[in-house]
Amino acid sequence: MDTSVTTDRSASSAEVTKVYGPAANENPFRVAYEDVVDGLRRNELWRTLGVLDVKRRYRRTLLGPFWASGHIALYIICVGFIFSTLLEADRATYIPYLTTGFVAWTFIYQMMNDAPAAFISASSLRQQINFPYSMFIFQMIFRGLFVHLHHYVLLVPVVLVYGLNFNLNTLLIIPGYILVLANMTWIGMLLATMASRYRDVQQLVSSVIQVLIYVTPIFYSIDRLTEFQRIWILTPNLLYHLVVVLRSPLMGEAAPLSSYLILCVAFVIGSLFTAWFFGRRKHNIVFWII
Repeated sequence: MDTSVTTDRSASSAEVTKVYGPAANENPFRVAYEDVVDGLRRNELWRTLGVLDVKRRYRRTLLGPFWASGHIALYIICVGFIFSTLLEADRATYIPYLTTGFVAWTFIYQMMNDAPAAFISASSLRQQINFPYSMFIFQMIFRGLFVHLHHYVLLVPVVLVYGLNFNLNTLLIIPGYILVLANMTWIGMLLATMASRYRDVQQLVSSVIQVLIYVTPIFYSIDRLTEFQRIWILTPNLLYHLVVVLRSPLMGEAAPLSSYLILCVAFVIGSLFTAWFFGRRKHNIVFWII
């Protein structure tokens, strides 16, 4: 038997595994863990790519990301003055409620909308260099966060006209962002992996999330819901909990403890499932996104 041929085949197999992913018998949790750790190590790269994405999107514009803020401002003005009349709500409390909620919602909406295409849009880059897939999720989240922070300029006129009750509860926005970003990481990884194989996922997520805004208390207060609706619509609605942990601190209130607990549980269960799913499919993704 020609040992040189065997050696060449082994080397070739090892090279393919290194480039395209793990062998089928590898522990999927270990595969996912190594990919995420490798992605975190490349934080300077995905932060740079995230900023470049924003610059490319708003190139040769005067306002840059503030154009998105202007769109939200126009939406809030139109919806705020109409819905406050329809709901017979005091504008002094309704406009701040709508603004803080919509700023939080657009952040989550944008990441959910971008997540399915995270691997697909990076296909040419991933086929040339063996980057960890998690790097593209971190890039997507950082890009969304970078644009989202520009939207806080909308709170300035709200504070000046209506006022916001900033107090110690406002500091709860820090754990709120930690929970939101942590959950969006596993959600992004899961959606991007699924969408790489089934392109319908991207259309499905876009359609569903546009409907979920109406069953998530963005335009109306939860006080207008019945006890049954609160239990069976709000409790299982993860988007509601993601929004409320960002909105409530800006209103000077503490988000319900149940929302923090649900987001913690969702992170643990979602991360474990995503790690298993991604770890088993990682070696196929590079062929799916071609």
